[in-house]
Amino acid sequence: MIRHRLPRVALIIVNWNSWRDSLECLESVFRLDYLEYLTVLVDNGSTDDSLQRIRKWCQGKSPRAGRRLMLYTAAEAERGGQPSAERKITGWPSSQRLVLIDIGENLGFAEGNNVAFRYLLQSTWKPDFFFLLNNDAKIEKKCLFHAVSLAERSRAGVIGARILDAEGRSVIFAGDYRRPEFFFRKNRKQPEWMSEDRPSIQALGSGMLISREALLAHQKRYGHFFNPQLFMYGEETEFCLDLLKISYKILISEQAVVCHKGGQSVEAADRNPMQLYYMTRNSIAIARKTLSLGWLLFFHLIYAPVRLRMALSHILQGEGNATRAILQGIRDGYLGRLGKWRHHPHRQTRGRG
Repeated sequence: MIRHRLPRVALIIVNWNSWRDSLECLESVFRLDYLEYLTVLVDNGSTDDSLQRIRKWCQGKSPRAGRRLMLYTAAEAERGGQPSAERKITGWPSSQRLVLIDIGENLGFAEGNNVAFRYLLQSTWKPDFFFLLNNDAKIEKKCLFHAVSLAERSRAGVIGARILDAEGRSVIFAGDYRRPEFFFRKNRKQPEWMSEDRPSIQALGSGMLISREALLAHQKRYGHFFNPQLFMYGEETEFCLDLLKISYKILISEQAVVCHKGGQSVEAADRNPMQLYYMTRNSIAIARKTLSLGWLLFFHLIYAPVRLRMALSHILQGEGNATRAILQGIRDGYLGRLGKWRHHPHRQTRGRG
C-alpha cells in the first residue's frame, strides 16, 4: 500500500501526580522535528494540582506561547471526542496542540494508555502510529522521524527507541535478545552504541512506536490493547511477546533516542515497595500466560527462590515494606490476584502510577 502523506503519529503520555516531569517531557515533545503528530496526555486521577498546572503551562507566555489545549473527560474521550473540538484539533499545528484527558481516577499505566488508544482510534485525526513516552522522559528532536522511517521500511509492529539516562550519556536499554523463557532475568550490560537497527523480544514503554495495524491485531487476538489487569509494570513486555506470537517483528532503532530519568536507578527500584510488588506479581502472571509447560516449571523452580532471597536481603537491611511487597507479589501472582494493589500509594513523585 502506497501512502501519499506523511504518517500521522499520536504521542501518548500518562501523568500521575508528577506534573513537573510531565511539563519537562512536553517541552521536549513540542520541539520535535516532525510535521504530523498529536500529543495526548492522560491524567490518571492525580490528587495534586497536575491538571491546573498543565493548563496554566499551555496558557503561558514565550517560549510556550501559542499552545492549544483541548480538555476531555474520560467519557468524552471514550466516544472519540466532540466533533466540533476534533475539527479544531485537526487544524492546529502539531507543535502547538495538546489533548488532555482527565480520567478522574487512577486506572493504572496500562489502562491509562488504553483510554488514549480508544480515543485516538475513534478520533477524526486517525493516527497511523502510536508513540508511548513516559512522562519522566525527554524525546530527541529526530526520534519520531527515525522510528517512523524504520517502521515504514521494515513493516515491524513495534519500533523501540534506544533509551539513555537523563544526561544522555549511558545506555539503559538498546534491545533484548534473550529468549522469552528467560525474561525474568535482569538485562545484561547494554552496549554504549549501536551500529545498526536490531531485532528484540521487547521494547520499553518509556519510548516505543506501535503501528495501528499491530495494535488492532493485538486487540482482535487478545481482547485488549495493554492488559489492564497488570495495572503497571510489565504490560509492554506482555504486549510485545503477544505480538511475536502472531508474527509481528519488534526492532530497536539506533537513531530514535529517548532520555529517561526513571530508568537509570536499578538500586532505587529494588527498594521501592510499589515497583517490587508489581514487578514480582506481574512477572509470575506473564510467565503463566506466555510460557510452555516445560519452561513454566523451570520458571517456578528459579523465580520464587530468587525473589525470596531478595526479600530476605531486605529483612536483613531493615526494609520491612520492601519485604512485604515482594512476599505479597509472590502470593498474588500465584493466586491470580491482579489489578490495583490494595497498598498502592496515594501519592507518587515519579513513575507510572
